[in-house]
Amino acid sequence: MTLRYSRRKSRSGLAALALLGLLAGSTAFAAWAPPVGIPAPPWPADLDVARPAFPSPWTAETAGWYFVSSSGCSDTGRTYGHPGAPRCSIPSSPAAGSKIVLNGTITGERVLSFSGTSGSPTWVMGYSTTSPPTATGSWAVEGSYKILDGIAFTSGSRDENLALGGSNNMIRNLTFANSYSSNNGCVVYAGGTNNVMHRCTISQSGNWQYTGSDVDRHGVKIESANGLWFVDSVFHHIQGDGIQVGDQTNAASAINKVYIGRNQAHHNLQSCFWTKNATDVIMSENVCSDITFSPGGDGQGMGGQYDPKHVWFLYNTIYNTKAGIKVSGASAGTGGPWYMIGNRIYSVQSDSCNNYDMGALSFRNSGGATMLFNTVHDVDMFVAVPTGTGITVKNNIFSSQRAAGCAALDVDVSFSHDYNLYSASGYVPGSEANKVVAAPQFVNAAAGNFALQAGSPAVNAANPAEEAAFAAFQARYGLSIKKDYAGTSRPQGTRWDIGAYEYPSGGVPDPRIPNPPSNLRIQ
Repeated sequence: MTLRYSRRKSRSGLAALALLGLLAGSTAFAAWAPPVGIPAPPWPADLDVARPAFPSPWTAETAGWYFVSSSGCSDTGRTYGHPGAPRCSIPSSPAAGSKIVLNGTITGERVLSFSGTSGSPTWVMGYSTTSPPTATGSWAVEGSYKILDGIAFTSGSRDENLALGGSNNMIRNLTFANSYSSNNGCVVYAGGTNNVMHRCTISQSGNWQYTGSDVDRHGVKIESANGLWFVDSVFHHIQGDGIQVGDQTNAASAINKVYIGRNQAHHNLQSCFWTKNATDVIMSENVCSDITFSPGGDGQGMGGQYDPKHVWFLYNTIYNTKAGIKVSGASAGTGGPWYMIGNRIYSVQSDSCNNYDMGALSFRNSGGATMLFNTVHDVDMFVAVPTGTGITVKNNIFSSQRAAGCAALDVDVSFSHDYNLYSASGYVPGSEANKVVAAPQFVNAAAGNFALQAGSPAVNAANPAEEAAFAAFQARYGLSIKKDYAGTSRPQGTRWDIGAYEYPSGGVPDPRIPNPPSNLRIQ
C-alpha cells in the first residue's frame, strides 16, 4: 500500500490497575487474550510478545541490529550503527529478523516496504521506552511480518501520520498527536490484511471542539481491508470518530473483518467508534464516554450508517453521551443485520426528544436490529426506532428514565419485544406477556456497578428459550458469546438473567473481566 493523503470524509483494585496497564501500554503479566467475540489474529501468537533485548555491551556494530539517530549520525562506513556511532537512515531492505532501533527525532517521509517472516519478524522500535523517538513525517507500512513499537508521532501540518498496509504487521505502543484540522482526513489510515493496532494512543486529531463547516479529522480511517484488529488502545480529543470504518462510496465487500475491542475512547467530536460500509464489524468490550460537545450532532457513543453487513456491538460500556448505540439511515437498504448485545449504557442525555437523533439503543436502518441483554439506566429514551423492520427488543433492563418529558420507548414500527425488565410501569410499550416491572436491584448503580444482587427480579427471568442471535454468531465466527458483561458463562441458573449481568452460581462474581472504573481517564 502506498502512502496517501485522504481528502475523503470520512474492566478489585488490582483489576483496575491491570486495565490501566493495558490501556497505557504497560507490560502485561500473561499472554494476551482477545475480547469476547473477537478472534485472535493469525499473527503474532501473543500481541504482548517481549521486545528483543539490546546487545550488551552495544559498543560496536552488531549484525542484524541497526541503530538510527538524528544526532551524530552517518551512513558512510556504518552498515548497522550503534549508540556511539549511529546511522542516519532506516535501511531499505534489512534481512528478516532485523532489529531497527530509533532514537531522537526522525524526520521526513518513510516507506517501510521490507518484510520479516512469521518466525523472524522485523522490529522497528524506540531505543528508550520512557523517552521514545519522535517521528514528524508520514510513514507507510507495507510488506509483512513487522512490529513497530514505542514511537511517538507528532505533527501539526499534515494529514495522515501513518498508513498501515501490507499484511501481518503490528503497530504497538505508538502515540499520535496531530493538530492539523483544515481538511477531511485522519491520523492513521488502516488497510491491508491481518494487521493489528495494539496499546496505541491517539490523543489528538484536529480540534475536538471544532464548530465550523463539516470537516472530519478521525483518529483512524479504514478503507480496503481484510482482517484488522484495534485492541487495548485509547482514542480521545479527536475531531471526528476515534475509528471510522469505511465510507458511503465503498462496497461493503471492500472492507471485511474489522475487530474493535477493549479500547477506551472519550471526548471526541462525533463518536467513539463508527462503521459505514463494511462486512463483519465487531465492537466488543470497549469503554466509551463523554461524547457531549457535538454541536449540531447527535453525540452518540458508537454506531453506524449506510449499508454495512453483520455488525455486532457486544459488552461495551457507554456513558455520559447524548445517545448510546445509534444506527442511522441506509443508502441502498442492503445492510444488516445489526446486533446490540450485553451492553451497559447509562447517563445519557440528549438535546431533544426526537427519536431520529437520540436513544440509548437507537435504530433507523435496514436489515433488522436485535437488542438483547442490555442494561440501560438513567437515560432520556431507552429505545428509539422511528423506522425499520425486523426489530427485536428482549431480555433488557430499562431503569430510571431521566425526567426529560421524552417517551421511554419511542418506537414507531411493529417490533418484537418481551422479557424486558422495567423499573416503572409507565415505561412498558403496549403488551409484554413476560415483562418484569420492579426495581432491578443493582449492586451500586451510583458507582456504575450494574451487577445484580441475589434477590434481583432479573435473576432467572429471561426468555427460557435461547435467543437465536447466539447460535448465529457461533455459526458465522466459530466463537461463543454466551457470556455476560463480566465474562460469566450463561446461564448460571435455571434460565438466563435479564440484563447485561448473570448472577453467578455461588454468588461470587467471575473476576476475569471486572467492571472498568467508570471515571477512567488517560490523557
